[in-house]
Amino acid sequence: MAAVAPPPAPARPPSPIKPLKGGLKGDLPHCQSLKGEDRGPGRPPDKQILRDGTDPLPLSSSDTCSEGVSPLPLLLPPWTCECAEAQRDLKGEDCFDSRRLVWGGEEVVVMLVADGHGGGEASRHCRDHLLDCYLASAAGDPSAPSLLRAGVAACERMHEEVVGMTTAGSTITIVALNLARLELSVCNLGDSEAWLVPRSGSPSRLTEDHRLDSSEPERQRVRGMGGHLAHAKNRAGDPAGPLRLWPGGVAQARSVGDADVGRCENGKPSTGGPSLAVHSSLLYNRRTY
Repeated sequence: MAAVAPPPAPARPPSPIKPLKGGLKGDLPHCQSLKGEDRGPGRPPDKQILRDGTDPLPLSSSDTCSEGVSPLPLLLPPWTCECAEAQRDLKGEDCFDSRRLVWGGEEVVVMLVADGHGGGEASRHCRDHLLDCYLASAAGDPSAPSLLRAGVAACERMHEEVVGMTTAGSTITIVALNLARLELSVCNLGDSEAWLVPRSGSPSRLTEDHRLDSSEPERQRVRGMGGHLAHAKNRAGDPAGPLRLWPGGVAQARSVGDADVGRCENGKPSTGGPSLAVHSSLLYNRRTY
């Protein structure tokens, strides 16, 4: 008797996706949240923030934004957006925030990684306030040039506020994706990197490396301001670890806070552009567009 193949197994339902943390903390001008943080009993569920998506299409090297702004690659349709977060916080110093907004009729996704050091006060302050300041600074203009300027203004303001509060510091990476204009913009302070990770080909870093050990421009800037660079010493008195700025002993001189480092510490971020993996040494947040 001939064998009969069993019927195919039913399709496996997609795994539930954890919604992103964070949301609007009060009304901001020109912005409408798609999240609805304060959902009460009986209220319909929020709009789905995380969706199954297609692979990103290749970026054209000729695609640029407005004059006077670093070229920003454009993502080409059709595609959808996926966001996911994985966090293991060992010291209470690493934070994450995100927003998804309709802004002037255009949908924008903004994500923040704050990798703290010397305590968690700086990174928590940035988690609670930086994106509010960022969105307000853009003043209703969701274009990439506007968002890059807003990133600079928000980071510098957070730096001033944190320096007056604590000696703790935090690296910052802000990634903004305008789904209507298909523009991607990135701002960063320190060594929390953002990467473009294609399905095929090599990944490329979107952020500048501000580690003193590997950034000659940063070493020149700090030395030009009279900063003292040296390695820490181990128990035997020998140099060990990465190059650091003293006093303070920080491995990068571009961050929010670090009041004990002095005037060599710079709160102005690098800006530029483009599916993203945003990560730091202790906090890993993966984004794919």
